Amino acid sequence: MQSHYIKSFLIFIVLWYFLSLSTSGQSFHDLSQSPSKETYSFAIADYSTDSVKYFANQRLNELHKLGFLKAEKENITNDSINHYVTIKKGPEFYYHLNSTIDPQLLYILRIDRYFNDRAVSFPEFDALSQTIFKHFENNGYPFARLLKTDVRITDSIIEATIVLERMEYVVFDTLSRDGNIQISQYFLENHLGIIPGQPYNEKLVQEAGNRLVSWTSLS
Repeated sequence: MQSHYIKSFLIFIVLWYFLSLSTSGQSFHDLSQSPSKETYSFAIADYSTDSVKYFANQRLNELHKLGFLKAEKENITNDSINHYVTIKKGPEFYYHLNSTIDPQLLYILRIDRYFNDRAVSFPEFDALSQTIFKHFENNGYPFARLLKTDVRITDSIIEATIVLERMEYVVFDTLSRDGNIQISQYFLENHLGIIPGQPYNEKLVQEAGNRLVSWTSLS
C-alpha cells in the first residue's frame, strides 16, 4: 500500500547494475574518499553525458530519501577519458518523534523505542511506518495512513508528532468465482481463510493469490 524505502534503495542498486552491464566492470568507479562527498567516474567510451546526469539525479533522490535533505550536485566534469560526478551530501537529518498512537500498540509492535526522545533515521522511520501499516492492513484498515503534525526543524533535527488515521473499516465480502471452477464456495473460503464478514487482511489476500496461482499451474 505504501512506498518502501527498501524498494527505493533497490532502484539505485538496479541502476548501478545496468550502468555497469555494458562494461567489464572497470569503467564505473566510486572514488569517494570523504563521508561528506561522493565522487564517481564514468568512462566516456561507455557513458554519455545524459546517462551520467541521470545517474546523478537518481543518486540525489536516493540520498534525500536516506535523510540527506541538502544533498546536491557539486559538479559534473570530464577529461579526455572520464566523466566525473561529485555530490555534496550535507548533514544527515533525523527525526525526534512524538505520537498520538496508543502506547500499548506501539509496545506490542515493538516500535515504542522510536518514541523515547531518541534520534530516528529516515530508514528507521520508513521501517516503523511499514510496521504500523502492515498491522492495520491485516486488521481491517487497508487505507490507514500516518500524518506528521507539529513539525519543527532545528539544525538537522526534525521534531514531529505522528498521527494515525485509520480511515474506512473494511471486511471481506463473498468470494466471486469466474469460469468453470469445480470447487465449492465453502472450500475456497475456508482453505484461503477469506471468510465473508471477517476484517480485511492483506496478508491473506496475497497468500490466497499465491495459492490460486499454484492450483492453476497444477491443473
